[in-house]
Amino acid sequence: MGQVEVPTQKVKPSQTCPNCGHQKKKTLAEREHHCVNCGFHCDRDVAAAMVMLNYARGMERASSDADENTSTGVRKLQASFSVEASETHIERDSGCA
Repeated sequence: MGQVEVPTQKVKPSQTCPNCGHQKKKTLAEREHHCVNCGFHCDRDVAAAMVMLNYARGMERASSDADENTSTGVRKLQASFSVEASETHIERDSGCA
């Protein structure tokens, strides 16, 4: 399997919701990801890993209808993290909802 480099300054994994792509700045003290846009809740590090996985899988796209509040103009596909085994593992081990 090859390697994928994620441009974190562009993708901003710790500030991006892996479910809907909404971006919101967080302080380092905020350890939980809670999306005000779609309600997705998860450990911040797990959510960031999901964003990077989505990017590596090619589930990111430039969009003219992307949220104007994002600095990258990128919108995530709604069903971007839908691998059953991964969801089961994440729900059981990390408390993502």
